[in-house]
Amino acid sequence: MEIGFHKTDNEAAYTNTVENVTTIDYNLSNRFLYDEWIHAAYLNYSKSFGTIEFQLGLRAETTTLKGAQLGNVEQPGSEFSRTYHNLFPTFCVVAFG
Repeated sequence: MEIGFHKTDNEAAYTNTVENVTTIDYNLSNRFLYDEWIHAAYLNYSKSFGTIEFQLGLRAETTTLKGAQLGNVEQPGSEFSRTYHNLFPTFCVVAFG
């Protein structure tokens, strides 16, 4: 069993300076928040027949992610979220000499 978490908080602030007056450029400045959770489980099986070994495996994974582009006085914010499931099978044959 495995659980993972990843978090991002990224802020980009751009400014313009004209005649020694600095102002924020709201068209380019933004802040992005991102969270990702991964839950995974593994199954492995191996069996030998003489000099040959077979291995089977399966990883089941569920990922949930959420992101937000924070708005400002000139740009609207936006959000998204998604959950998806994946299966990753494995198969291996090993011959011993």
